[in-house]
Amino acid sequence: MSPIPDRVQVGNSPLYKVERMLGAGGFGLVYIGRRVAGGSQGDGPNAFKVALKFEHRNSTGCRFGPPYEWQVYDHLKGCYGLPRVHYKGRQGDYFIMIMDILGPSLLDVFISIGQVMPPNMVACIAVEAISILEKLHQKGFVHGDVKPENLLLGKPGSSGEKKLFLIDFGLASMWRDSLSGQHVSLCQQPDNFRGTTRYASVHAHLGLTASRRDDLESLAYTLIFLIKGRLPWEGYQGNDKRFLVFMNKTVTSPETLCGGCPPPFAQFLEAVKKIQFVEQPTYSKLISLFGSLICPPCTLLKTIRIDAILKVHQKRGRLQVNNEEDENVLYLLSIHLGNGTTLDDQWSHVSPWTKTMWAISKSPCEQEEAFHRIWYALKKWPLVSQQIVLFPTTACSRLAKRVFMSIKKFGFTILD
Repeated sequence: MSPIPDRVQVGNSPLYKVERMLGAGGFGLVYIGRRVAGGSQGDGPNAFKVALKFEHRNSTGCRFGPPYEWQVYDHLKGCYGLPRVHYKGRQGDYFIMIMDILGPSLLDVFISIGQVMPPNMVACIAVEAISILEKLHQKGFVHGDVKPENLLLGKPGSSGEKKLFLIDFGLASMWRDSLSGQHVSLCQQPDNFRGTTRYASVHAHLGLTASRRDDLESLAYTLIFLIKGRLPWEGYQGNDKRFLVFMNKTVTSPETLCGGCPPPFAQFLEAVKKIQFVEQPTYSKLISLFGSLICPPCTLLKTIRIDAILKVHQKRGRLQVNNEEDENVLYLLSIHLGNGTTLDDQWSHVSPWTKTMWAISKSPCEQEEAFHRIWYALKKWPLVSQQIVLFPTTACSRLAKRVFMSIKKFGFTILD
């Protein structure tokens, strides 16, 4: 791959000198750009410092032209809680987007203050994040990858340094058809996982079309992580990792998951899990759940020292993806049947999780109801329920195989 250029000028932009890297993620590299001549200390197209996002022309999202994220930003121009894009274009082998530089992510803040956040601080984050998602959803889009790394504070020293911003729209999609204005149809691609395993909604694990409820469920997991310091499905490894995480999310009640958190967090998770595919969330009601935890004015993270956070931010890189997560950005698994190869031969090389999802996908319209019936029936057996909660890898792997074989042989009626 060709090196990042030393200087950048695209379209009608000023000339920028490329400085240190802020981070690397599944959808590009982000660097600081310093204006060679002129510029001001504020934000905007004349800013002295900007963020430069590079995507190579041969990367997955650029094989047919500019990155899909460019289209999303064009549609969302001026949307509340999003960084402003000032210039974009191609230089050499790279598509480059020039945008406002922001501050540390919530993950950086989380690490800098001891890996646990006070509930009232997280409540302020919740209110602001719900407001951002509401404005985004009003534009017809869902983000598809809400997590602490993608929620950033504003530029240090600026008027917005303690405001919240949502970034990285490489996995965004439209929940509303741009021509008809109607909600998109529910479809399922069980072998196409999009998102981050730790924070993805249950429906994302199932390969269902993303809708507004999914962003809110991912936000709920983000908030719980910030308060408790971890989620119970962290640490799984191997081919069955995604299956194990999905099962844990499915069987863990909001009350159990939010144990030790103030009641509004369990209430929020329970509320968003009840939202239907085409249903419009009641954002004001969701925001009101956190009212008891917020003492006005709710200035986001107003007691946090930004300079301490910046040291963590500079070390990590704003879009850095760790070893556990980088495989989760876009997971594509296809089953190809060649000459002399049977379907049963292929199944032997596919994880139990994918087998189960493949079988269920035969009836996508009944998928949610059927899957709930499966796990409801399984949980009625004490031994199975105990194994699910404790989550030994071997037990879950065997359980998945048995579920798949039952579905394949008898259909869903065996578990009625």
